[in-house]
Amino acid sequence: MARPQKHSDTELFERIESALSASPKELRTLAAIARAVDVHPATLIKRFGSKRELLLALSRRWVAALPSEAGTAGPAAALQQWINGQHTGSSSPELSNQQLAALIEDLADPELAGLLRQGWRKQISYLEQLVTAAVAQEQLLHAPTPSHAATLLFDACLGFTVRTASEPDAASTTSPPPASLLLESWT
Repeated sequence: MARPQKHSDTELFERIESALSASPKELRTLAAIARAVDVHPATLIKRFGSKRELLLALSRRWVAALPSEAGTAGPAAALQQWINGQHTGSSSPELSNQQLAALIEDLADPELAGLLRQGWRKQISYLEQLVTAAVAQEQLLHAPTPSHAATLLFDACLGFTVRTASEPDAASTTSPPPASLLLESWT
């Protein structure tokens, strides 16, 4: 008879995501991830099979959790919320560089890169919907076309994230973030 699961998949994913975001360099193996989240390696092997399959599951979860339509906030407020969510700030240059290295590893794996593209496209589509609504409500009077505006906002956030990996002080000295400045210039 199979032993009952001690942790739900949701709880396990949350613990793994937290551990990976705090110290991705130390979690190079499935065994190290298991130790970090206080489960036996066999638990992760049973549920995922391999570290790659775990990373694929985490990526699918990330894509599914991305917003696809505006919530209750107005479109301009939702755009600013999205920008703020992209710039949570890294606690150290080392962690920024580790996260950038993890991104490069994802890009090297065709399936992980595909999920990353899917997530990025979903975010750009979401931003385009918000810009379209904000323009219709005359909240963004000087924005470029919604598709261009969405791409600019996304690329400004992604570029700023990459820059802070090599220039850690940028996050604390660049206020507001570049994407916020773009948004402000369009009002």
